[in-house]
Amino acid sequence: MTQRHPDAIGGLAVAALGVVVLAGALTTPDVQFGVVGPAVLPSAFGSLVILSGVWLTLTSLRAEPPVIAALDVRPLVQSVIAVALYFAAFVPLGFIVSSTIFFFALAWILGSRSVLRDALASAGFVVALYLLFERLLTVDLPAGVLPL
Repeated sequence: MTQRHPDAIGGLAVAALGVVVLAGALTTPDVQFGVVGPAVLPSAFGSLVILSGVWLTLTSLRAEPPVIAALDVRPLVQSVIAVALYFAAFVPLGFIVSSTIFFFALAWILGSRSVLRDALASAGFVVALYLLFERLLTVDLPAGVLPL
């Protein structure tokens, strides 16, 4: 099955998502709490998402349309379920525990079977994010079950 430019459609969808994120960031009230305002990181993220979407769209329009194989929806459904469980566990379990489990689960869903590597990478990434937000950006994250 071929389509005209499915990647261009995806790129436009990504750019539209970036516009939504950027609009939300720019309308976030500044509560004058912390070193930087609450809109800094979402604004940067939204801008990068817009640029990525535009780049994907332009690149795909220059290329030959791909032949698309059948899609396995299981990883998508499992990822959506993992995100929902992550949202539900974020405050009760805390940022570090829920995020480490979430990233480990996503690695498993996407096909990685290296338990030790995935556990160490998940924990290291989450601890680095925690230190970035708590220490550098002075943003309080939920402690949950950990005595932080």
